[in-house]
Amino acid sequence: MIAKELDPYVSNHDYEQAILTAQEDLAFLMKVIFAKNPAVKRLGIRVFNGLRFEMDNYAIQIDHLILHKYGMIVIENRSETADIDINLIGQWTQTYKNKSLKITSPLEQGERKMEFIRSVLEHNHKLLRQKTSKNQNDFKEFAFDLIVAISDHGNINSSSGNSPIEICRRSNVVDAILQIAEDQRKEAASIFPRIYRQSKALNNDELFRLTAYFRKSHTPLDRSKIRQNQTPTQAKALKPSYYSCENCGSKQVFMEHNNGYQLYCLDCSHILEIDKHCSSCNKQAYVRRDENKFYLECENCLNNELIFVDGNIIAVPD
Repeated sequence: MIAKELDPYVSNHDYEQAILTAQEDLAFLMKVIFAKNPAVKRLGIRVFNGLRFEMDNYAIQIDHLILHKYGMIVIENRSETADIDINLIGQWTQTYKNKSLKITSPLEQGERKMEFIRSVLEHNHKLLRQKTSKNQNDFKEFAFDLIVAISDHGNINSSSGNSPIEICRRSNVVDAILQIAEDQRKEAASIFPRIYRQSKALNNDELFRLTAYFRKSHTPLDRSKIRQNQTPTQAKALKPSYYSCENCGSKQVFMEHNNGYQLYCLDCSHILEIDKHCSSCNKQAYVRRDENKFYLECENCLNNELIFVDGNIIAVPD
């Protein structure tokens, strides 16, 4: 069952349009194959395409979310068609036209999104799950799985010799969904006590509640408002300079990233917290380190901004 279609949108940005095309291709594939498969009804599968949540000035975009009676699957859909290398510490590098470009790990992105969904559902478990004669069902024992869908083209190489089990070619994603849901069904029907199985599995009423909740919680991104209210000049003005100390003006600063991300001044020991609000849409973003460069990446509007180069090897922006 398709519970939510993708929001219609066409982008003039090549990278963004490639992402949209990858999402459209997988959404179409799931719609066609699931319509003919009897297991979909038996497993209670619901497909949500392009879900976007806003909460406490934070927004998160989920490419595809699969809800079934025995769990939930977050699908991180990647558009890259080039070769990908994964090193021993999980960093991803894309090779295109003999050039290497480090990209954010979709495994880490997917894990963050799963934790977000898990926390939201647990916070609202009394609304979304039924209360039995002895207990209030929750989502603590509910199964959450991740699939990273990659292009059917290009090679993926892992330094460990084996690709992470979450990675799946786009053409094989539907089979992976059905296999995960079936495995979770078997586990829920195993030798564990009945009360444990009740907590894991959803009944039809709970499936209905969750479906309605996800559809109601979806907040489409108003792209026109972002472009109208936030010009490139205004966006730059929102960000403080991280190339000199705000306290003494010294340029002897470095990014301390063992306890979060902070700018530390060697001359006066002043510490400046990094502003993690996206300069394009003002939503919460996260800091990504690439060797001595630090970027602020936003999952809400896909903005990627270089905020600091350790050692000040580039000039201070005007």
